[in-house]
Amino acid sequence: MNKVNDLDLVEEKYPMIVVDWKDHTGDGGWVDNVKDCDFEIARSVGWLIEDNDEVVKVANSLTKDSGVGGISVILKSCIISMWEVDFSYFNDES
Repeated sequence: MNKVNDLDLVEEKYPMIVVDWKDHTGDGGWVDNVKDCDFEIARSVGWLIEDNDEVVKVANSLTKDSGVGGISVILKSCIISMWEVDFSYFNDES
């Protein structure tokens, strides 16, 4: 089997997802109005490595031997939305 096909098999193990989530922020300086301080909205795209009661773990890189890298651990309480990317449209040869 060639290396590209090996990666295809690894990708089948982990679904590709998009997660929108609330990110904590901080400011080390003085502020005039605390009401102006707020969280940020972040978007992560990658392979869903783990999904449990507290967190999702998303990887931005995979290797053919099932290695994962660039892990983001996102608290479920901070997730606004999460969905799986559907590539079937691109794989449809009709």
